Amino acid sequence: GFTAAYNNGMGRKPPMGWQTWCSVGPCGEDHCFDGQIRAMADTLVSTGMKDLGYTWVVLDDCWHPSRGSNGTLVPFPRFFPKGMKPVIDYVHSKGLMFGIYTSV
Repeated sequence: GFTAAYNNGMGRKPPMGWQTWCSVGPCGEDHCFDGQIRAMADTLVSTGMKDLGYTWVVLDDCWHPSRGSNGTLVPFPRFFPKGMKPVIDYVHSKGLMFGIYTSV
């Protein structure tokens, strides 16, 4: 048979990195916060993991978001006192990608 695919570099390996789901305690009781996300981004770079392809930092439900009156996502203020943008910008400044998940 014949198989066709784009030769754009995508999909050569699975997305690799660090994901917060149940990483800091029992699921449902774990809490993620600004400093932890920044520290993990630093660790991926300083240990050479980024150079091996571990380029994702994915924040799961442990950021405990809610919805604002206009429907936008609002992070739990005690864990992310300056919001999400500074954290995401920090991760990106390290040459990493940022993903976020919520079921809210």
